[in-house]
Amino acid sequence: ARAAGVVLEGGEEVRARAVCSGCDPHTTFIKLIRGRNRSQAMGVEGYSKFEDSIRRLDFSSGAAKINLAVSRLPDFGFGSSEPGPEHMGTIHFEHSQRELDLAWQQSSVGLLPMQPVIEMTIPSSADKTIAPPGSHVVQLFVQYIPYELLNTSDGTR
Repeated sequence: ARAAGVVLEGGEEVRARAVCSGCDPHTTFIKLIRGRNRSQAMGVEGYSKFEDSIRRLDFSSGAAKINLAVSRLPDFGFGSSEPGPEHMGTIHFEHSQRELDLAWQQSSVGLLPMQPVIEMTIPSSADKTIAPPGSHVVQLFVQYIPYELLNTSDGTR
């Protein structure tokens, strides 16, 4: 069996050669595939085992991406207004393995890390067409963000 389209909330069927989902695996395979489509999928050899593995996925520690438009290039102490090697690749802000471990530990129990793991890229330092002259695009990838926050006042989620 293979997907041949989707059924919209109002019941309208939209046929397609391929179907993609922008959702996480749990939402896609557990929540969105329902009714007769789920029965058909369950008949496919190996699908039951696949679905069990999806149900066991752990979403307790996620990530966040923050896109920024900035009016100048970040200054890392080299005093240049033009992109240099320090603006290329991925820039990390943690100082030790201990900081990485602590951020994960805090996140895994539902706390926002005191010092989150942040990776930064500045794609406009390599591609000047994605920002106006003098401006830049900064992307922050923040790891170890709890999927569910612990309510620290009473210990509930």
